[in-house]
This record gives sequence, C-alpha cells and structure tokens, in this order.
Amino acid sequence: MKDDLRRVAAAAAERGEHGAAAEAYERAGDYLEAANARRSAGEATRALEDLVHVEHNDPRYRQACVLAIRLASEKNQPSLALENFLARFLHSAPQNDKEEAALLELVGLYERHGFVENASEALRKLVERRPDDLEARRRLDALVAPPPPELPDLPPLPAEDVVSSPPLAQEDAVDRDTEEEPPFREGVVVGGRYRLEKRVGAGATSVVFRAVDLDLGDDVAVKVLTHAVFDPETDARLRRELMLSRQLIHPNVVRVFEMGLYRGFRYITMELLIGGRLSERFHSGTLSLAEGLDYLAQACAGLQAAHDLGIVHRDVKPSNCFIVRGGRLKVMDFGIAKVRDAPGLTTSGVIAGTPAYMAPEQATDFRTVTPSTDVYALGVLAFEMFTLTLPFSHPDPLQILLRHRDELPPPPRSINPSLPLELEKIILTCLEKSPARRFSSCRELGRRVEALRISVRQ
Repeated sequence: MKDDLRRVAAAAAERGEHGAAAEAYERAGDYLEAANARRSAGEATRALEDLVHVEHNDPRYRQACVLAIRLASEKNQPSLALENFLARFLHSAPQNDKEEAALLELVGLYERHGFVENASEALRKLVERRPDDLEARRRLDALVAPPPPELPDLPPLPAEDVVSSPPLAQEDAVDRDTEEEPPFREGVVVGGRYRLEKRVGAGATSVVFRAVDLDLGDDVAVKVLTHAVFDPETDARLRRELMLSRQLIHPNVVRVFEMGLYRGFRYITMELLIGGRLSERFHSGTLSLAEGLDYLAQACAGLQAAHDLGIVHRDVKPSNCFIVRGGRLKVMDFGIAKVRDAPGLTTSGVIAGTPAYMAPEQATDFRTVTPSTDVYALGVLAFEMFTLTLPFSHPDPLQILLRHRDELPPPPRSINPSLPLELEKIILTCLEKSPARRFSSCRELGRRVEALRISVRQ
C-alpha cells in the first residue's frame, strides 16, 4: 500500500502536481518527502506541519529539523509545535555545518521574538561544538549577562564624628523593620517598568497586583511567586506557564506577556482582568441556567484552543476561570499544563492538580493525561456550577481521588430537579470513568452545550 502511494506521489511530482504528491506522501507516512513537496507547491505552513510529524527515531530526523528551522525562520514564526519537535535535536551539539547554520537561524528567530532563554540554549550547543568560536561566545555572553544594578554605587559612608544620624521617621522605621519581607508592595517599581498599584488577589503560591506599565502606560497584572527560593521544578513550571500562555492567543484564554526576576522572586506580567472568578459568580446564587451554559461553552472554546496546540491544562476548576466585565470567560493558570507527547516536569508517582476535579487517569499517572482529562474536569465544574455541590467530597484528598476512580457520581437532577435532562446527560458523559466514553473533544462538548443554551433561551 505504501509503495503504491509512493509511486503515485513520484508520478504527481514529475508532472509538477506538488500538492497531490504531498497528499500521497502524507498518506504513506513519508512526512519529509511530503514537506518538500509542500514547499515546492509554495505551502510553507503545510510543509512545517508535515515536518513536525517526523519521528525522533527516524534516521532523517535531524535533516527534518534543519528544514523545519529554515521554514520557521523564513516565516518568522516560532511555535510550540516546533519547540516540541526540536527538543531531541537541541539535546546534543550540532553534528555538521548544515546543523550549525540551522542553529544560528534558530538563535536569530528566538532573538527577534524575545525568547532569550531559548536563544541561549541554542548558542550553548554551538559553543559546545566550536569552543573557539568567539562570535558565538560573545552572543551567548550578551544574552546571559546579569542585568545592571538598580542603583549606582554609593559613596562611602561619612565618619561618625562628621555626621550624626537623625532620628528615624516612622515610615523609615517601618521600611527598615520590613526590609527582609518580600519587596512587592504598592508603589514599588518592578523590573524598572511595572509600578505596583494595588494587590488584587492571592493564592497558595502567588500574589497578584494591578500595575502600570510605565513604558506603554497600560494597566497590567503582575503575578508574583511568593517563594524566593526556587527548586528547579517550580521554576520550570513558571517558565512553562509563560511559554504555553504566549502561544495561546484566544478570547477565552488570559494573555501572558513576559517573565522577570526581581530581588529573588519570579514574576510574570499578564493582561489585567476586571471582574471575578467563576467560583465566586455561581456561589453568589444569582447565576441563571442560560448564563451558566454560556460560561461552560466559553470554557470549552478556550480549552479547545489549548488542545489544538497540544496543551492539556490539567487543573481546570472554577477558580481558574475568570469572568470579566461584559460576561467573557477566560481560562487562567497554565502553570501545571502538559504538552502532549512531550516529557513532563512531574516525576513518576507525583500527583499535581486539585483532587476534587481530577479524572481517574490523572490520579493514576499525572504525566499521561490527554484532552479528555480536561473534559472530565469540565464535567465536575458543570456539576458544581448547577448543583452548588461537588460529585465527590471527603476531608481526605486521597479518598476523593479513589471515589473519582471507583464510584459513580450522583445524577445532578437528584440534587437540582429543575435541571434539564439534556444537561444531566452532558454532565454525566463528561464524568465517564473511561476517557473513550466521554465527549471526544471540548469542541464536541461545546457544541452540545451551545445547542442546549439556545434551546433554553427560546
């Protein structure tokens, strides 16, 4: 079968029908040949999509990486799919001149988009192969050089017999006493750019401030990780949140801009959201059925955008959904998200997430989740939103996980008889133990929810 397809592809290419040749090569699983045919047809984007399907164990994988870098550089468009595809390639130093040239192109692409750490990683591989390359070392040093001090060097203190110290003002005394506290407070300018205006939220590991971007004059949010001492996994998760969120440009996903380090604390800047969390909204008791269905459909749309990029959120819950003024819902906090089919940041046997919303397979092996895991969490979210209770609860988190694995949830209409039967069916389908029995995607779930929402409003 594959040989037949290859003959069809070769004949089409000989006739100059490069699009048809590419389709035949794709069906045969010859993605490098398909990419070259797409490129000949002037379809650079489709060519790049083909290249990222080349397996890591393919003997031409590194050749495919070189071509993928060239195409991405020509399009001037890095992507999460490209990052995942190149991970194995970047694990080792370049093996020949073509790979060296490709790495330099990749460095330029990263630099143009402000991905300093990615550019540094690629340059290190070049220096590893060519330790005497002074230009590569200079570029690497420029990227990793520490930022200048925030204040110029001060002159020496005068001798005690020259100047006597005045009494401390009360405000000075407070500042001196709290000198060892986290330096994030109203009025502080972070990173020389973001002036903190007001603390607007806090969680177990972070605090959020409304701030002004002094360069652009815009209001933004600054999210600070509240522990100054980082273990590598925590720092990697914050970097992952930034990387993932930068790729997600969707009305139902919060926008994240950049990450920085200020006096030992990591922070990220993001769009400022005015409104409240979904959990606050429905627990206030004023949520109508149509409004709740609208929020659920929007959550599906935002998560589907993530899934389309190969990203699984893994911590979908009402407090990670924010309702801005005007009724738009935005999914937040991709800090423990998983890039599908990529090595995870979580070690074997470690569970992360929120037990009340975790699918059975997520509790079993956190690293192997799929988009269906987020569908399950949406089912728990919907159950809670429309019944004001959770399907499974217990003081012991482990018992909650076991109930998700072993027990059937109660029918939502047994708690809230006013719910439509169709809504109960939707929720229970999301909460199926087997991922194969749930909705196939958030897109499918969203369509069912939207159809019900329209019928409810009529």
